[in-house]
Amino acid sequence: MGCDVMTRKIAVLGGDRRMIAATAFLLKRGYEPFVFGIPAPLLPPGAKVAELPAALSDAVAALLPLPAFKEGELFCPLLPPETRKPKISELGLLFPSGALLAGGMLPESSGLFATNHTFFDYAKDDVFQEKNATPTAEGDAAAVLWHGTQTETEEKRNACAT
Repeated sequence: MGCDVMTRKIAVLGGDRRMIAATAFLLKRGYEPFVFGIPAPLLPPGAKVAELPAALSDAVAALLPLPAFKEGELFCPLLPPETRKPKISELGLLFPSGALLAGGMLPESSGLFATNHTFFDYAKDDVFQEKNATPTAEGDAAAVLWHGTQTETEEKRNACAT
């Protein structure tokens, strides 16, 4: 008697520190993230680093960054600039048919949407925008306050030195 086991594999492709946080989120919820485009030392324990074909093989979903692509290539700012980043067209060919492809600012004119996949552009989603607004605003405000404090301290030092 066979047992149908649902795969918990999700490909996490490229991105910045937000994708590292997303990887940790998936791990805490029992998913098996296979990561491409982020250096291993930056990833939380338990994340599996994989080449693109292995990351996408048998994945039920792929999570792409915001923005998903830059100049037609997967957005991978944490990789060295000389590292080859996959083109949009490569993802459609490697991704399992019918699986979910979620990313931010997915380019509709890329031809990617002509493939047999389900797409979700979370940057267009009201819930995502609301959830994203608070930490983004708090981070922005903290940076301004920190920079302002540093500038004030420097100005005080300069004033005292004269």
